[in-house]
Amino acid sequence: MVLAVLTSPLCQAGIYKWVDKDGVTHYSDRPAPGATELAIPAAQTYQAPRPQPLVGPTAARVAAPVRSASAACELRSPKPDEVLQNVSSIILSFRGPEGLSPVLMLNNKRYTAERDSNSIKVEPASRGSYEAKLTFVNERNDVVCTAPAVTFHVRQPSIINSPARRKKPG
Repeated sequence: MVLAVLTSPLCQAGIYKWVDKDGVTHYSDRPAPGATELAIPAAQTYQAPRPQPLVGPTAARVAAPVRSASAACELRSPKPDEVLQNVSSIILSFRGPEGLSPVLMLNNKRYTAERDSNSIKVEPASRGSYEAKLTFVNERNDVVCTAPAVTFHVRQPSIINSPARRKKPG
């Protein structure tokens, strides 16, 4: 952060450095007794070349997913931040474009469903938070549609507090 201040256009008059009587180093754009002027090099910059427009078959393949955008696919359940209580499995339902294969990433583990399917069942359902990311791919495995990610939670009864583990009086 100091370099950003030291190399700003406001500091073109010079940067000075000195150490006070307590041994603390100071930097300023105003000289102080015993200060030395620092030679600060100009900031390094890079001008990226302008991207060239895609042409031919590559352009059509890349542009197609953008046109079919996320309006055509969605994860219907569970809903964002939904809490599923005492479930042994999770059923994720969704909708998407016909003729494509759904791919679900659930906490970075991949699940696939049959083409034109509208749900995936995950068993067993462990307690915890899950992030679901849904995409639809074509036969070449190109992503055609991506739904917004959804985070949901599974709550299970505690084993520690279960009635079977509680000590009976006497």
